[in-house]
Amino acid sequence: MRSILAVLLLGLSTALAAQTAEPSFAEQSAALESAIERAGKIDPKHPEFLAAHLEYAMLLARNTSSDDCAARLPAADAHFKVVTDSLVTPVVLKTARGRVPMVGYYLEMARSRCSADASKAAALQAALKNARDSVAGYRALFMYEPMTVMQYNVAQTLHGTGDDVQAAKELQATLDLDREFGFKADAEENFRTFSQWQGKQISDADVTAFGATSTAASIALQFGWAPTKVDVASTFDNATYEGGAVRHTKFSLPMSGTISAANDELVYEVKAGEPKLDAATAGADVERKVVALMARILGKIPTVVISKTGEFKEVRDLDAFSKQMTTEIDAAVKNAVPENDPRYPGVKAAADRELKPLASTENLLGKMQQDYQLGTGIWIGATLEQGGWVSLPLTLSMNGTQGFIEHTVEVQFSRRVPCGAGKPSGGCVELLLEAVPTAKALADVVQKTQESGKGRFDYVAATRIRLVVDPLTLLPYESETLRYTYLALANKGQRAVKIASEQMASVYRYRK
Repeated sequence: MRSILAVLLLGLSTALAAQTAEPSFAEQSAALESAIERAGKIDPKHPEFLAAHLEYAMLLARNTSSDDCAARLPAADAHFKVVTDSLVTPVVLKTARGRVPMVGYYLEMARSRCSADASKAAALQAALKNARDSVAGYRALFMYEPMTVMQYNVAQTLHGTGDDVQAAKELQATLDLDREFGFKADAEENFRTFSQWQGKQISDADVTAFGATSTAASIALQFGWAPTKVDVASTFDNATYEGGAVRHTKFSLPMSGTISAANDELVYEVKAGEPKLDAATAGADVERKVVALMARILGKIPTVVISKTGEFKEVRDLDAFSKQMTTEIDAAVKNAVPENDPRYPGVKAAADRELKPLASTENLLGKMQQDYQLGTGIWIGATLEQGGWVSLPLTLSMNGTQGFIEHTVEVQFSRRVPCGAGKPSGGCVELLLEAVPTAKALADVVQKTQESGKGRFDYVAATRIRLVVDPLTLLPYESETLRYTYLALANKGQRAVKIASEQMASVYRYRK
């Protein structure tokens, strides 16, 4: 477990990561202070500003001892408060759900070292809660290595409080995760700890034998789509920071379709049903109509043609599909707000800006090609070792824009899972994908924006995708996509900022 933890504690700062040897506390502090100052000049809502504060809180907490509690613990609390007080933290920090409570755990552990008696016990209970929250947060982000680290910390914290029975159960849960995800080295180390807690004497041979039960597996993926009917249940949660608050738009969308054979090709057609809006986030009548329009537009998928070997061939009748979408957008806007209503110009402008681009032939084709490649195409013929990340460059869309840019994409086979509720164990595999724009490609965009006179462009984005597929066919059974965007354009004293996250989850069911 310590080997994973050592990697995590390097943090997010590129200044620290670039050093070959682990820097001193003073060097790390200086680098983080510089990062905070640099990003703070751009925007206190900038993800790098918040990430640096979070890393500084972690650094201080982990280096707090009884000799320096009075100085370091309040400073750690102050940096942590910057992050927890910011409304945009869950929207712009891609690891926030797991990372923030993880740092909170180390803060409370530091507080326990600086306290005595009742205060110490309270700090340990707070640490335990943060550790559990971190496990849940990392699980939701499908980040399994830090999830397992924090599960181990749950066990250790309970052991430190004297609750040995529950501590043993939690450490057993850690060992189960080690086995599930193939964390062999950590399984062996945790097995030694587990045996010590039980007062058992074990040999190196015992440890090796146990470690063999957690050895990483490998998987070969192949394309094998065949004619079938499919039902898809999708949910959307789009969060946007605007007007000093984070606004969530949630809705669900049922879809049904077919994969049919045509000569030597496969034709994939999907039709969307009626969207169901989340009442708590629906807003006023006009707003509900606009959200419903967005849901219907997102659910419109043109017919795609794939070769029988898995090659993306074409999008059928693309021009006609694009024109129909544009017409429907115009009609829906008029239905939502009459043309003589004073709100009409604003609603129409928003639809033209946000929805019309989605209906262009270029974006429709690019989206369909990208979605197919990320969900199916790049995996065809791959053999992946469990837990090992494979890196490849791909040109993908820029979150929050209509442009495309080169990304660094890392993919992983994480574990075997059922293909759905009630299905046999291990029939499907879980695949993970992480994508961020390359530094060079992003620098080129920033430079071109500056040279064109449009102003200073600040952009940070990340995409995470989880897929559950049949390895023998690559038919999807579950998919979840998380997108994070910070985009700002400053020009002639004006600054426009877009801060948003998108989460889409789909479950697929196949029938004859």
